[in-house]
Amino acid sequence: MNAAMRPGLSLNDILQVEDDEAVLAVTCPHTDIPLWALLRVPLLRSILSDALYSVPLVGQAAATPRIRAASSLARAVLHDALRAGASRAEVLVMATGVGQQLQEGRWFNRLSDHFANALPRQTLVIEDFFGWRWPFPRHNSRVRFSAPGQAAAAIFGKLACDATDHARAARLVGLVADRARRTLGWELPIAQADFLRGWLARKAAAVPWLYRRHRAMLERTGARVLIKEEACYGGTSAVLMRAARDLGIATAEYQHGAISGGHDAYNVAPALQHSDAYRRTLPEHLLAYGSWWVDQIGMPVQGVAIGNPHRAARLAGSGIRNEPSGEVLILGDGLETPMYMALAERLAARVAGRLRVVFRPHPLEREAVRAKYGSGNSAVGIDPHVDIYDALRASHAVVSELSTGLFEAVGLVDHVFIWDTPKSRFTFPSHPFTAFQDADDLAMQLEHNTASACSVADVDAIWQPDWRTHYLQFLSRVGSVDVNLSNT
Repeated sequence: MNAAMRPGLSLNDILQVEDDEAVLAVTCPHTDIPLWALLRVPLLRSILSDALYSVPLVGQAAATPRIRAASSLARAVLHDALRAGASRAEVLVMATGVGQQLQEGRWFNRLSDHFANALPRQTLVIEDFFGWRWPFPRHNSRVRFSAPGQAAAAIFGKLACDATDHARAARLVGLVADRARRTLGWELPIAQADFLRGWLARKAAAVPWLYRRHRAMLERTGARVLIKEEACYGGTSAVLMRAARDLGIATAEYQHGAISGGHDAYNVAPALQHSDAYRRTLPEHLLAYGSWWVDQIGMPVQGVAIGNPHRAARLAGSGIRNEPSGEVLILGDGLETPMYMALAERLAARVAGRLRVVFRPHPLEREAVRAKYGSGNSAVGIDPHVDIYDALRASHAVVSELSTGLFEAVGLVDHVFIWDTPKSRFTFPSHPFTAFQDADDLAMQLEHNTASACSVADVDAIWQPDWRTHYLQFLSRVGSVDVNLSNT
């Protein structure tokens, strides 16, 4: 933790850094987009790293496999060029590739392809690569890729960046660094400040080009509704949202993970709440898993409870809640793997002979964990399941600090525990789970079955039933999309 920062900070404390109209006054001169929309998440997560984590939240991307990246980029250019004439779509869904799963020999994006399948002829998916893998063959063939445009934007940003871009970037970084020092006692490290100034200048230089490209793409597709994963995170999404809103296209983000009162991407300071310029860099709607999640949103976005398509698909026709086999499933967060493994090993020593402890890596750390730990050892196993619902069916209890998997277990697993740490208290100011302090406390609670199950009403508030009907009604209402509900 930064030496001067006080312990026990809440997200509202940290959001003081941006609660100033001057932060929003530094804009792109061609689009009026506040540059804070580009810088916000990296800067705030630098503060969160120092306040809560033992490892940085930013700057930890794995080394790019250059040959694979070059190959996938070239294939994406060719793939999109050959299909340029078949890109009309009333509904445009933009996704990351994190949700890719291999199902029956074909790739399926669990986060976006359910939406595409709801109206397959009227929907086009534009997808990022994950690990630069070429995700074919696949179940949904109406896919284009964002990588060519992202590469072009990066090149353009480097070539177009000039002294005025650097000056604007320096002014904004200096302003928020000064506010962080005065409101939080947090010092932006010199080397990081230098990096952010250069990074932001290049991103800002690319904004006018990106804006024009996004407008042209949206006009070419004829989209009435644009739905984007992580649309509230800013960055290039901010430019896309502004272009879509300027064209009168209905915009939304679909929920892809946990949202809470402590999530920086879904809660903003009052100055941003009241800024029309900032609001236009956000989606108008957020398609949430249920009403519980809508209540966690603290930004000028309308929450719409529709449900979770992948959860519904995985549970359809199962006829059972789970098939417990005496496993305690500990869910990782993708960052602090050694800490979670230490918890798993201490717990395993306490429950040996009664329960089997299994660690499930976050998708971002899955390959690294399996390379290091294999299938685990006699004390702690490594969960082999690609899909979390297969793991949950075998679980006696589910344990984590921050994972969305805690909520996935609601209604399926009776014993759901959240690790009571400064990080979990910050991230989840409210939650429906049983808390534990350490491995000894957790072992005792497992022995005495202290975890309480959620009620049916709680389950439905977290997981809205009948997602497809709610989704199609949304498309019809906001985009006048012909969903032909009587035949769906």
